[in-house]
Formats: sequence, C-alpha cells, structure tokens
Amino acid sequence: MNAGLNAISAPVATASPRIFNPWLVALAVVVPTFMEVLDSTIANVVLRYIAGGLSAAVTNSEWVITSYLAALFYDSCDHRRGCVAGPRR
Repeated sequence: MNAGLNAISAPVATASPRIFNPWLVALAVVVPTFMEVLDSTIANVVLRYIAGGLSAAVTNSEWVITSYLAALFYDSCDHRRGCVAGPRR
C-alpha cells in the first residue's frame, strides 16, 4: 500500500500579508521625535540657570548641551542593527 494515498492532508494555512495602520506608524514616528525636540529645547532654556548654579559663563557651560545632544544621538541608535546613520562595516 502506498502511505500517501491513506494520509489525510491538513489544510495549508496561507500567510496573509501584514497590514499596518499608517496612522499608527505616523504616531510612532512623530511622538518620539517631538519628545526629543522638547527635551533639547528644555535643556537649551535651562542652560542659563545651570551656568549660574555652577558659577560658570554660558559659553563655558555649552558642553552640557553638546553632551546632552550626543547622548540623545547615541540613545537613538539601534545597537542591535547599527546606527541610524548606517551599519558599521
């Protein structure tokens, strides 16, 4: 006997394409971008008060903003797949 003739075949499940809601994708992009802009704006506004608290000139305390923006860029990198600027080779 042929085993293939007696076997009951199960229905094959077809993979349906994933459909993403474009509004959810836009929301997932816009909200974090807005939050980063808001964070850096707040840091720029309080720079004068940070400099006053440290008794330093505003020009000497600009390293705070520079390091903050560098940290934001580093945090926005996807460390598993590479940076947003491109993977390292």
